[in-house]
This record gives sequence, structure tokens and C-alpha cells, in this order.
Amino acid sequence: MPAGGPRGSRPTARGKKRGGRSEDPLARLTRKLDKWIDKNPVLSGLLSVSVVFLLLFLFWQIFGTVLRTVYDTYLKQYADPYVKRVVNFCAPHFVALKDLLGEKRGFVETARRMFVPRDVGVKEL
Repeated sequence: MPAGGPRGSRPTARGKKRGGRSEDPLARLTRKLDKWIDKNPVLSGLLSVSVVFLLLFLFWQIFGTVLRTVYDTYLKQYADPYVKRVVNFCAPHFVALKDLLGEKRGFVETARRMFVPRDVGVKEL
């Protein structure tokens, strides 16, 4: 004779299913996101960098003209001599590098020519 007790009272290997409504949906989504980040570290890094750049772009689109106006009104007369000095120091390097990369000679030749001095013309601010 079978064991006592009502039929269907044996525990299953799967356990009791809990209703999805009783769990906090934000906690569930956070767990899923954490699992995805653990499984895909490179993609999550790229995603975070792209989100930061998107936020910076949106910030600049929204507040860029305001920042430029405030700079021109209050700081330009004091900061321009220092800014011009730094730009005049750095500009030849960037112009030479841009010219070198524009030649499209290949990686090895470009790397070799990076350390050869060249004459460049720099526009004044």
C-alpha cells in the first residue's frame, strides 16, 4: 500500500513557484543588470563610456551657449592671455600630427616619422 497522506503532497524538485507580483521589480531588474555586467565586462565598459559621452554631449547642447556667454562676459579678459600661451605652445604639435596622419603611409612609416621635426604653419587665435 502507498504511503499515507493525501495525493499530490510530495515535494517537487523544482520547489514552490513564487508569484512575480510579490517581488520588487526594480530589485529584479537590478539583479539582471548585475548578471549581465558580470558576463559582459567589455560591453558594459563600452556602454558606460558611451553613456558618459552622451550625457556630456547633451549637457553641452543644453548649456554650451550659456557657458560661452558667461565666459565671454566675465572671464575672457583675464583668461585669454593664459589660454593663448597654452594653445600657441601645443598647436604646432597637433598640426604636425594631423598632417602626418593625413598622409596615410601605414603604421610603421607613420610611427617612424612621428619623431622627425617638420615645419608647420599655425593660425593665430
